[in-house]
Amino acid sequence: MLKWNVIYEEDSFFNALTSSSSVVATAQMGISNLFVKKDAQREAFEQGDRPARVALADYAARVMTDILLPEKQRQEPFLMEVLYNKQQHLQYGPTRRTYSPLVPFIFERTDVWCRENILHVSFRVTKNAKTNASEEDKVRENIVHHFLSNLYHQISTSKAMVHIACNVLQDNIRNVIKQKAAIAFIANGSILPRKSGASQQPMSSPPAIPFQAPNNSGTMTPTTILIPMGALQAYLPSSSAISISLSKDGLVSITGLMIPEGK
Repeated sequence: MLKWNVIYEEDSFFNALTSSSSVVATAQMGISNLFVKKDAQREAFEQGDRPARVALADYAARVMTDILLPEKQRQEPFLMEVLYNKQQHLQYGPTRRTYSPLVPFIFERTDVWCRENILHVSFRVTKNAKTNASEEDKVRENIVHHFLSNLYHQISTSKAMVHIACNVLQDNIRNVIKQKAAIAFIANGSILPRKSGASQQPMSSPPAIPFQAPNNSGTMTPTTILIPMGALQAYLPSSSAISISLSKDGLVSITGLMIPEGK
């Protein structure tokens, strides 16, 4: 059974699609549908409040973007795409490569977002120039529902919870360092160099040396901060090079270098 509710009336939607080159469809779904029989995940998600909702929308947008890559739709009668579709082009000698429109950071989108307990998604549907009338009649009634059903089943709550926990941790760290009149915090074990100028991935170690806060830098000495994470601490990745200590009361402790204002 379809979990999504298409906000626009089907008849109006497909009439517009017939008479113009493309239309935008909007759908919404209760977030609780993602956490059926997963009460622990749902309760942890709710504790994350707004940063958790932003991260869930970001994760859903990444899944949607992967589903709607143009190369996966070349033979489809209808082409579908995300509204935010910024591709990166880089030149390597004679080769010009096009990268995924996914950005390496989380930001609040206007095409995929969470409001209260509802996940909203908007996307564009365009008729393929090669589509004939018989093909159009066969698929146009199901095109939106088929995509939304696929999106629902592709959203992995286990992966989403890791994404959410990491975003909430970052947001809470920013709040803590602001309270301590600092501008940055670098955790011990962090790999600061990137894999390459075209990558957001960390360099392999070795040769990269994991960061370690020095003990002889005056006011900037190793500092341990406590980050309130609640039940979300259970979903933080354990494979990270950064040492994170968990506690029964939901506090996460991280040691590193706190950089105060004016330094």
